[in-house]
Amino acid sequence: MTSPHTIAVLGLGRMGDASATRLASKGRDVIGSTRSGRTSGAVEMAEDPQEAVATQSC
Repeated sequence: MTSPHTIAVLGLGRMGDASATRLASKGRDVIGSTRSGRTSGAVEMAEDPQEAVATQSC
């Protein structure tokens, strides 16, 4: 990869949290957002999905 990327994970239920945690453990920059207000200790959280997607770098 020539440039860093941030991955937005929308929905941190059982599968979303596992995916976000796995990506973060592999050294990826991950930001999460969820409607339920649930948080993931492994990733940075955004207030809403639009904010999570807006922070992605290309």
